Amino acid sequence: MSKHFCFCIPVRAAVFVFSFLSFLATAIVAALAWYVTYEVDHGKHPNGDFENVTNSAKIIIIVVGSLFTLMSLMSLFGFIGSITRNRRFVESYSSLLWVIFFLSLGSSVLFLYFVYSGKNLSGSIEHSTWIKIVVTVMVIVELVLHLYIVIVVRRYVEQLRDEDAWQGPYKLTTTDVNQGLMNPQGPSYPYSDPSHSYGNV
Repeated sequence: MSKHFCFCIPVRAAVFVFSFLSFLATAIVAALAWYVTYEVDHGKHPNGDFENVTNSAKIIIIVVGSLFTLMSLMSLFGFIGSITRNRRFVESYSSLLWVIFFLSLGSSVLFLYFVYSGKNLSGSIEHSTWIKIVVTVMVIVELVLHLYIVIVVRRYVEQLRDEDAWQGPYKLTTTDVNQGLMNPQGPSYPYSDPSHSYGNV
């Protein structure tokens, strides 16, 4: 499996960049969600924009904040794992990306269904053909890029597994480290001593 993406960039650098950007993006969304939740609970917004928020909307905001907080932590694990070459951290980040990809795939299918059904969510405006084409191309490009990122991160996980498997059998034990290279200490033999060798009594 290739250790590079875009023909020249190491997959480790890709994981470093992707995890850092996803950490920033998810952390910002999570912070905004928790800020809105705080304003709804305390009603301190100067314009009073959050005074009429329903309980169901508040629950949705809390769920979004919780999910993006979890995604931010997993992205942080991927970022730290790319620096320290920690396979478990990178695996956690890779698993998160697969979950997000499938969720994005499902939401994209649902979104395209509404687009091609002829009406928007309000049921009043019919989409033109060129809008459908543009939206479809954008959705497909987003899914392909997302899938490519997932595959690149998975490549790095496989690379770390191969490195662990290669280094495992060659790790020195305590005896190997302390033992001399040119004069290994073998087992003791009674007649190996010169005074007890053949011809000496």
